[in-house]
Amino acid sequence: MLYDLIGMWWAMSSTPYGERWRDMRRAFHQDFNNESVKQFREVETKACHELLRRLVSRPENFREDIRHMAGRIILRAAYGINIESENDRYVQIAEHSLQALCATTNAGSYLVDSLPILKYLPKWFPGAKFKREADVWKPSVYAMLNEPFNFVKSRLVDGHAQECAATSLLEGMVKKSKDPRYMEDVVKNTLGSMYAGGADTTVSALGTFVLAMTLHPEVQAKAQKELDDVIGPDRLPEYSDRDSLPYIDAIVNEILRWKPVVPLDIPHQLTADDVYNGFFLPKGSIIVGNSWAILHDEEAYPNPSTFDPDRFIKEGKLNKDVQDPAVAAFGFGRRVCPGKNLAKDSLWITIASILAAFTIEKAKDEMGRPIVPTEEYEPGLVSYPKPFKCSIRPRTTEYQDLIVATGLEELVGCTVI
Repeated sequence: MLYDLIGMWWAMSSTPYGERWRDMRRAFHQDFNNESVKQFREVETKACHELLRRLVSRPENFREDIRHMAGRIILRAAYGINIESENDRYVQIAEHSLQALCATTNAGSYLVDSLPILKYLPKWFPGAKFKREADVWKPSVYAMLNEPFNFVKSRLVDGHAQECAATSLLEGMVKKSKDPRYMEDVVKNTLGSMYAGGADTTVSALGTFVLAMTLHPEVQAKAQKELDDVIGPDRLPEYSDRDSLPYIDAIVNEILRWKPVVPLDIPHQLTADDVYNGFFLPKGSIIVGNSWAILHDEEAYPNPSTFDPDRFIKEGKLNKDVQDPAVAAFGFGRRVCPGKNLAKDSLWITIASILAAFTIEKAKDEMGRPIVPTEEYEPGLVSYPKPFKCSIRPRTTEYQDLIVATGLEELVGCTVI
């Protein structure tokens, strides 16, 4: 369903292990390794500050604005594209494509995955609804791969492309390759995978963050005390503050652990016979990594259902004896998410900035009674909190003024493509 009918054969997660996959991984690693990813911190900070301004003016739209921020970061980092402030086509393409990804990737979602011959059924045939669904999703999947890539190629020709992963890879790997046509195809698929992976996971994690802060004001208060003690009220957090704010990192870790973005990992197929804990697994077996179970293991994380960032803190510092949720939150082995460094950076600056400047509380009904959100999540590959109400407001008028002033500063010298 995903690979053939919807057409997401090009994604790194769908690419069989081999030379093409290794080249894609190498291309991804070039700009998203632990050091190279720091080049995008200014982009992430500006996108975060735009989110803060939106939260001041329309806090009830926080879900849509978080999605806009995530799209802004990945499109600028991957393609050098500065998206529109409202109803951006690239964000809409990503949202529609990722609906398809989430609906079709879990093992057993569609019978055609078990009986591939069904893909030859005519669309009008009873039971062929899956083919009609694929026809709805396929144009967005195709657009996700091609439209931003063609845009940046045209900008390179006319000399107006902004520095980004696409320009780096096209000017480097493609030009130096013995087979430029093959390598350009690899780069296009890699960039499309960046687009797909970066546009959604941050949205899920930040939705969980807002839910957690709504339900746990004591955690919010502790984080805000740390921020006030380290930064004070006169500026917003910066990446240079990170070592002095261990509790913010603890919250990021707990967000990734408590409600994993991908509770069940993308299914993989064994390329050889294997044995695991005494179980014989023949070649061709479909294996699904259970991220949820790993991140809710009571031995590693006592009381795993409780949201408790303090589990990662010891004597005022991050406790390195506690298992890092990254062991499962970003996938496994050679298939681990190559964009995890960008994702963690984006989460850190956004969570730190929202906590510094805003108070998140339970909304109230018409009788003034607090509305307690449920912890229900949407089903699918990527897990999102079901819509819930909350109150998001600036902590003080000084913070509101600071957010507005930061926006005016960032407009100076800004160039929009």
